[in-house]
Amino acid sequence: MKKRIVKIVALLVPALLLAYICSGYYMILDLPPHQGDGDFENIARRHGPFVINGYRINFERIDVSKDYEAKMMFSRLPRFGSKCLLYFVIEDPDHRLEEMGRYAFYRGKVAIEVCDSRGNVVAHVKGRLPELVWSGHLGRHALYPPSMPLPNQFQPDSTESYTLTISYTGDPGLASFKGCASIQCGGTK
Repeated sequence: MKKRIVKIVALLVPALLLAYICSGYYMILDLPPHQGDGDFENIARRHGPFVINGYRINFERIDVSKDYEAKMMFSRLPRFGSKCLLYFVIEDPDHRLEEMGRYAFYRGKVAIEVCDSRGNVVAHVKGRLPELVWSGHLGRHALYPPSMPLPNQFQPDSTESYTLTISYTGDPGLASFKGCASIQCGGTK
């Protein structure tokens, strides 16, 4: 009888451990929102039998044809194993930027930094708009620096407080477009 219980436990413990480790691949996690500035969005989704967990924090929307400077505070970023990416996002719901081409915006310039509570820069996006990498889908252009290693990538720490500083030089050619600083953690294949 004891041998049978030991055998069952020996099989059950690794199986439960494997199920716990794989739960992030098959279950949408209930990610708690951060605290502070910015709007939290859970962007978890299914891809076949697998789950792609993730979240996005969009900070104050701005008119990208005008100059802008701000400082924002946030903390308690959810952690689930993915690194976070900092972007400057330009919203383009009517897909007009594709026709204009990104090189038309020679005056737009952005500098975004995320610092931890000790003042260390953990991620940044800096440069003129045409010099940055443009990614994302047509309605949402996510801009980041082309250098390697990616300076816009950081490991979130749920016990850390962060400061996001943004300085943006507007481009009149982008009149009627909105943009924002954005942090995305996971949510992609």
